[in-house]
Amino acid sequence: MMNIENIKIKKSFHVEIRDVLDAHLNSLAYPMDSFLENSLTESEIFSIVKEDAIIGYAAVQGDYLFFFHIILQEFKSALQYLRNSAKAVI
Repeated sequence: MMNIENIKIKKSFHVEIRDVLDAHLNSLAYPMDSFLENSLTESEIFSIVKEDAIIGYAAVQGDYLFFFHIILQEFKSALQYLRNSAKAVI
């Protein structure tokens, strides 16, 4: 069972999540098209932090969650992180 108490969602800048963002983009089978790239650039970024390490991010525009990514090592808990991220940012 995951201890959600040690997870924080915080507003961030793209540069703060660069490593996780690059890992996400490099894992895609196809490169993002310009619409998705622009959507990511224009989104508010929220980092998902566990024990002082960024383990993922959520990209939000208005009431819409455009992107959500969790590093592979935390994938088993991704659904719970998504639920908590959505509550925190939307």
